[in-house]
Amino acid sequence: MGSRTTQLLKLFHNKYFLAGFLVMLPLILMALLGPLFVPYAETRVGNNPTDQQPSSRYLLGTDSYGRDVFAVLVHAIGQSFLIGFIAGGISNIIGLVIGLTGAYRGGLFGQVLANFTLVFMVIPTMPILTVFAAYVRLLTIPQMSILIALFSWSWSARTIRAQTLTLKERDFVSLSRMSGTSFFGIVFKEIMPQMLSFIVTSFIGGIGWAMMNEIAIELIGLGPQNVQTLGWMLYWIMQGGAMIKGMWWWIIPPSAVLIASFVGLQFLNIGLDAVFNPRLRR
Repeated sequence: MGSRTTQLLKLFHNKYFLAGFLVMLPLILMALLGPLFVPYAETRVGNNPTDQQPSSRYLLGTDSYGRDVFAVLVHAIGQSFLIGFIAGGISNIIGLVIGLTGAYRGGLFGQVLANFTLVFMVIPTMPILTVFAAYVRLLTIPQMSILIALFSWSWSARTIRAQTLTLKERDFVSLSRMSGTSFFGIVFKEIMPQMLSFIVTSFIGGIGWAMMNEIAIELIGLGPQNVQTLGWMLYWIMQGGAMIKGMWWWIIPPSAVLIASFVGLQFLNIGLDAVFNPRLRR
């Protein structure tokens, strides 16, 4: 318990992790609390005058479809983070199970899983996701997240496999094996806890990767319908000709949030690596 507390303190003394935390905290609070105070009705088409510049009535103005840009942004952040959270979590679980079990079992079973992972690593993700999204026209947020996760797990699986191959030769694993601990007991109670820091960094990276895929799919007009996401905001910005009209208040907010999200997630990952990776500490 004491070592865990010490590591948490080290995290908040790391300038990169602290910077990432300070960047992400207001975005997460806006995603969680914003919808409680900003009515969803303000995101509906035709609910407000069009092309209004920022004012005391409309903090970020309105777009060419009569929607309050601030209201759309508040509701979009949460949905995009939700896609990233679900997809990142599912892809991490798949990679963890395949990487751990394949590496520890070894033999033909392990080789089959290793080759299966390599196949998914070379599959061109975006064209496949686009085809699936176009085929399933009425995608929901969970369906979109699962679709992204199914093509995002291979990198974490490969890295976990490499670490498991090293850890399974350690003395504490040999002792557990000699004492009669079951396969699942060794894999999930002895080996997996040794990789918790990597699992966390992989999850954070998975969130960013999922959000990028979500945006790429929605920019071409595919993805969940009738929901507000950052990807759909960018899509309607292009469709509404915001650049040509010079509507900076419609363009800058979602762009700034996306940049801040990716920068914040990257800083969190750098900070976690610096604290938990022994080679980086040296």
